[in-house]
Amino acid sequence: MTERISMRFPVKGSGAVQNDEVIADFTGFLTTVGQSLIAGLIDARNERLLNGAQALTTATGIQVHAVGADTKLDALFLAGNLLRTGSSFTEPDTIILNPADYGDVRLIKDAEGRYLTGDPAAAGPPTIFGTRVLVTNKIAAGTGLVANLQEAARLYVREAPRVDVNPMGGAAEFIANQTLLRAEERLALAIVKPTAVVKVTGL
Repeated sequence: MTERISMRFPVKGSGAVQNDEVIADFTGFLTTVGQSLIAGLIDARNERLLNGAQALTTATGIQVHAVGADTKLDALFLAGNLLRTGSSFTEPDTIILNPADYGDVRLIKDAEGRYLTGDPAAAGPPTIFGTRVLVTNKIAAGTGLVANLQEAARLYVREAPRVDVNPMGGAAEFIANQTLLRAEERLALAIVKPTAVVKVTGL
């Protein structure tokens, strides 16, 4: 997957206060807007890396494990076993879950009210079965990934994130007194070992 990811934002004037004056009068304005654009760019990047064409959840050759009659916790363990016993013969280093699914798994208790995955209030990064958990709403609820990302994928940054400012824009922007800002980066994702990724469905 090779993609150019960009976010665009027109900075418009309002009433008698036009955008040129806003940018000139508030020295931190472009910095603040640029930071927001970069944050949006990162969100777009994460969504593409997970769900785009030939991404982590869609690449040809990844393994799939359906929850079926298993519990969610059991399904994540069994997905990890597919990495250990399949052609990858590797250990998972990452579990990626939607916040709703992570909450369901993290709060499972036994008959005496004890958390099966450890104290959810404990400090430190989230883990399940000792494997780090990345929690993101960029993966759909009901779907998870158990993977060894170190072996499965390579991410090449062809152009680092940047913010471009075009005060004039085109004719329409010039007439409307708009300044255009664009955050952009260019990435290439290579799934070099798809069997090191297990997509868990039905969580």
